[in-house]
Amino acid sequence: MKFDKRNVALASLVFGWISIFWNVYDQLIQSINTYSFALEPYESGWILAIDNIVGLFILPLFGHFSDRCKSRFGKRTPYIYVGTAISLIGLCLVGVFASERQLAPYIVSLTVTLVAMAAYRSAGLSLVPDFVYEPDRGRANSIANLVSVAFTAVGIVLAMAFMPLKAAKNAQFLPICLAVVGSSLITVAAYSFTFSEKRVTDDFNRRLEEYKRDYPEKYKSETVVVEELDKQQMKGNLFNKIFILASVFFFYIAYNALVSNFTVYSDVMLGFKMPQLPLVFVIIGALPGFIFASHVAKKIGRKYTITIGLALMMVALLAAMPFSKKDSGLKLKIPLVFFFMVEGVGYGFAMANLYPFYLELSKAKNIGQNTGIFAGSTTAAMVVTPILAGYVIKEVGKKTGKTYVIEQIVNGVNTEVVKVGDYSVLFPYCAVAILVALVCILIVKSDYATGGLRDHMKKYFTKRKAKKND
Repeated sequence: MKFDKRNVALASLVFGWISIFWNVYDQLIQSINTYSFALEPYESGWILAIDNIVGLFILPLFGHFSDRCKSRFGKRTPYIYVGTAISLIGLCLVGVFASERQLAPYIVSLTVTLVAMAAYRSAGLSLVPDFVYEPDRGRANSIANLVSVAFTAVGIVLAMAFMPLKAAKNAQFLPICLAVVGSSLITVAAYSFTFSEKRVTDDFNRRLEEYKRDYPEKYKSETVVVEELDKQQMKGNLFNKIFILASVFFFYIAYNALVSNFTVYSDVMLGFKMPQLPLVFVIIGALPGFIFASHVAKKIGRKYTITIGLALMMVALLAAMPFSKKDSGLKLKIPLVFFFMVEGVGYGFAMANLYPFYLELSKAKNIGQNTGIFAGSTTAAMVVTPILAGYVIKEVGKKTGKTYVIEQIVNGVNTEVVKVGDYSVLFPYCAVAILVALVCILIVKSDYATGGLRDHMKKYFTKRKAKKND
């Protein structure tokens, strides 16, 4: 079937404004908790976990609702528009109350924002798979992730421009919130004028039925129809899905701990005046990762592509540790930048394949629900990891006697708050979680569903031999 690259890119604009929001959110909330309210990492972790606690229930539920929606705009679009509107209003209120250092209203407005985000996240994630042929979902996911990376870069630029360290220490958070709202509205407008969910999905379903009718054997060989599996295969299918979700869980244990703590880590451990700067190098590395992820997966399978990605991430985290010093010169900063880029490549390889790897083992009629379950596993990780990482940072600090200093500027007066904690434990914490994710993905059995490395290599050499004989 023809791969609709244009509409995949346009539908992925939803990932665009979601990516802007989440990238800024991870930096913003950590900065607010630290510089507006001087919270401990452990206390901050509880606030960072709010969205994920909410998401555990809302993501699968609203994914299920969107599967059964019969709106004239499509299944996903109504949830996307309403959720976006509420979340952006809530974000403005977050900026207002954080700037005024009012903790209770800040938490309430943050909760409203996050409920709205969770309500449309499953619908947004399900939009692209709804009109992409199953074997092409890895390719589509790579495009969606490239769009996401591009808009993540926008989020980083916005944070650098509207939330520099000085502004954060002054509790000036409304400008960055308004910048996110403005950029999101522009992206929403671009999506609305260029993409029609109903038209695109109807056209895809028509073409799919024609393809199944005209090429039944080819269709059967290219896809896994979960509904047609026997009992033994269904057991294997469930086994695979459980361990993919487990791998996703630990992947996000690492990823969320890194991202949500990186603003403070970059300040107290690396001494960067622009705490977002190292993330730029991760994004640069992620670009080739996403570009080549689907091509590599076609050669060796999604399982082993994810394995390579996770291995790269783990090695990069461990290798970066000796160079993570606040007063280090350029000689130490260059290797650090290199390892951040390697981290990005690994992230791209893993991220581009985890979601389609899970979806291909799911029933076609329940894409939204299964997307909600997949997102639920990421959400569960993000409930645990802010609290756990904060606790580990604090407890290790107690044992090692290490402290760090948080600077606040209140009414023009510089104030230093000394906190107990050891942020040097962040990279090892993430590396251990990635290792567990790696073990989980290796346990997944690549049989009828995805084809293991051996199957792919066998097909590859068979094709080469056939060409040579011709």
